[in-house]
Amino acid sequence: MRSAERGIMTRVDRGPEAVPGFRYTAWVAIAVCLGVAIPWPGQADPVVPVEVARAQLTPVVLEIPLTGTVTARDHASLSSRVSGLVSAVHVTAGDRVDKGALLLSLDPTLEKLALMEAKAASAEAQATLDEARRRRDEARRLGPKKGIPETEIRAAEAELKIEEAKLERLHTAERYKHELIARHDVYAPFPGVVARRLAEEGEWVDTGTPVLELVGTENLRLDLRVPQEHYPYIDSNARVSVRLDAMPSRSIDGRISAKVPLSDSSSRTFLLRVQLADGDQDVTSGMSAQARLRIPGTERVLTVPRDAILRDPYGASRVWALKDVDGAPVATQHTVEVGRSFDGNTELRDGLEPGARVVIRGNETLREGQPVRIVKAH
Repeated sequence: MRSAERGIMTRVDRGPEAVPGFRYTAWVAIAVCLGVAIPWPGQADPVVPVEVARAQLTPVVLEIPLTGTVTARDHASLSSRVSGLVSAVHVTAGDRVDKGALLLSLDPTLEKLALMEAKAASAEAQATLDEARRRRDEARRLGPKKGIPETEIRAAEAELKIEEAKLERLHTAERYKHELIARHDVYAPFPGVVARRLAEEGEWVDTGTPVLELVGTENLRLDLRVPQEHYPYIDSNARVSVRLDAMPSRSIDGRISAKVPLSDSSSRTFLLRVQLADGDQDVTSGMSAQARLRIPGTERVLTVPRDAILRDPYGASRVWALKDVDGAPVATQHTVEVGRSFDGNTELRDGLEPGARVVIRGNETLREGQPVRIVKAH
C-alpha cells in the first residue's frame, strides 16, 4: 500500500512533464498567443511572409549636429526725427505690431499753430494772386481801346508772375509744416515685437535719441558656426532640419540662405545662415536651436535598411539574407559589422555582398533555413 502511494506521489510530483507531449503542447499554446509559427514534431518549417530589400552601394551622407541662435533680419532702435516732448507712448515691451503701426507721439502743438499761420498766408497770397490776374487780364483787354501803354501791360504780367511764385513758396512752407507735424509720430517700419521701451510720457527727446527697440517677427534666420573643412561641400540651397531648445518636440524646416566665406580665425569656423519658415509666432529672435546639416559625400558604401539589422543580447549584429534552395527562397543568418547610419540606412563593413536580398519585415522569428514568401520587395 505504501509502495503504491509512493508511486502515485512520484507521478504527481513529476507533474505534467510525465505526460507525453505536454511540454511541446504548452510551448505551442504560448507560441499561438504570441503569433509565432511553431511546427509540430516532424513537420516542415512554415513559410513566413517577409518584405525584402537589396544591399546596395550608397553615397555617404554626413549629418553634422550644430548649435545656433535665431536672429531677425530686421532689428532696429527707433528714434524721433525731431526734438520734442513725448505726449504718448502707444506700446509697451512685448507688444506685437504691424508695419505702419503708431508707436510713439511727440507734442505737435507749436507746429500745428505754425501750420495754421502758413495756411492763412497762403490764403492771403491766393487773394493777391487773383487780384493780380484780374488786373493783367483787364490791361490786355482795354489796352488798345483806352490807350494803356505796353509798359503797364507788361508790369501787370510781371506782378502776376511774382504773386504766383509767392503763393508757390507759401504752399511749400505749408507742406513743410505738414511734414514737420508728421515727424512727431514714430511708426513701425516693419512687423515685429517691441523689445524695449526707452522713453516715457513727459520726457524730452532730441533728434536721433532712441525711444523704442523693435525686433522683426518675419524673415527669421538661424545663425550657425560650421567647421571650415565642410565649407566646400555645402550646397547653398540645401534644406536643414531645425529643433528649438524651447520646443524640442517640434521640427522646423529651413533652407540655407547665406554661406559667409569669412572664417573665424580663432575657432576656424564660418557663418552659415539658415532661413526659417515664416508664420510661427512661437519662434522669436534670441532663441537657441539645434540643427542637423546634411552633407552628401563622394564615398560609396554598402548599406541595408536599418530595419534589417537585428542585435543579439551579446551586442552582435545580424541580418537575415535569402538564398534560393530548389528554386524557393530560404532564410540564412549572417553576422555583420555595422558602421554609420544615415537616411534610414546602415553601413555594412563586413558580412554581406552587394545585391544580397535582406529581410526587413518578418525577420524577428526566422530560423536558419526557414522557407519564406516575399510579399513586397523594396
